[in-house]
Amino acid sequence: MKRICLLTTSFPRFPDDEASVFLQRLVEGYSDSGASGIVIVPRDKTEEPRSTCGNFAIERFGYGVFRRGALAFGAGIMPNIRRNPTLLLQAPMLLLQLTRLAIVKRAEYDVLHANWALALLAAWVASYVTKKPYVVTLRGEDIPLIRKPILRLLCGLALKRAAAIVSVNQQFLTDIRSVVKLDSEKCFVVPNGVSVRVPAPAESAAFLATRGLSGKKFALFVGTVIPRKRVEALVRALKLPSLQEHYLVICGRLDDTTYVEELKKLALELGVTERLRLEGGTAPSKIPLYLQAADLYLSASTFEGRPNAVLEALSAGTLVAVSEIAAHAEIVQHGVNGFLFNADEISTLDRILSGEAASTVVRTRVREAASKSLKGHSWESCAQSYLNIFNML
Repeated sequence: MKRICLLTTSFPRFPDDEASVFLQRLVEGYSDSGASGIVIVPRDKTEEPRSTCGNFAIERFGYGVFRRGALAFGAGIMPNIRRNPTLLLQAPMLLLQLTRLAIVKRAEYDVLHANWALALLAAWVASYVTKKPYVVTLRGEDIPLIRKPILRLLCGLALKRAAAIVSVNQQFLTDIRSVVKLDSEKCFVVPNGVSVRVPAPAESAAFLATRGLSGKKFALFVGTVIPRKRVEALVRALKLPSLQEHYLVICGRLDDTTYVEELKKLALELGVTERLRLEGGTAPSKIPLYLQAADLYLSASTFEGRPNAVLEALSAGTLVAVSEIAAHAEIVQHGVNGFLFNADEISTLDRILSGEAASTVVRTRVREAASKSLKGHSWESCAQSYLNIFNML
């Protein structure tokens, strides 16, 4: 079995950290399948430079020159740059260090697995030196990035040399191939896995009490609070007749302080401040407790890769209503396992909730279908799909 070097700009820094927790679950899936290797990732603050996850060693590197590196983590690289453009100056050192370690550690792996576009560039250069093949998984904001002229050229060259290109959804793969001409036989779709525990009733009740949510009906959103998640549409939804009795609970990092203040101002103008709960960054182990108690899971996002939070909501059997975007439409069948609405016209959500989704019978049927629709989508099966690709190289 091939040893893997996973290159990434984000990975959990401590137990129950939400930062790219899906990559930790993928590494655990690799380990459960008997695979081993190394994870190379930037260091954020006080994490140990070396640790382990399953059968994998974790190597963390610093990349700040005059001060601590602050480009990775937080809201994510692109949101961080939008908030503070000077952070772009840290990108060359981050890329250099990621590439350097991939070369230095070449005796510890047989194949490179790059996650996101920046890691793709590091794998491309490292592969020339090490002669090791690399596979890239493109996620999140990679597609808009690759459309930019300079990155389109660099990433295009790197993608053409990759042994395999993986997308987390079919639409991404179509978009990638519309930008860069790629051989179809080396393009794959590997959906993320999903893992949600079922809390005991007593644990759930105690948790709700600590959060002040006992007996309250609430809609839930999980994700980093940044503009492309269109959280303002969810705040406006609190004025809909069908949600007049609901709180809106938002679990996600609040690093974009300008946007967060805009949301608070909007809530004040709408008179819904008391019903808006900004929980901030939330440990992954707590998300099932929110999902179990939520009356509804909402997302008005404009762009997603394979939205892990929506997958977890479906798996937990929470009633899901999400925006009509390609990534959501691949996993939510309207009226079958969830509902799709036009986030540009938030009244469409009200028509769904007060119409076809108003019936208890319909809601029960949709919730049951939601949990069944994710059967077999484990992180172990996701990891095995990747291992099958690596074994073909």
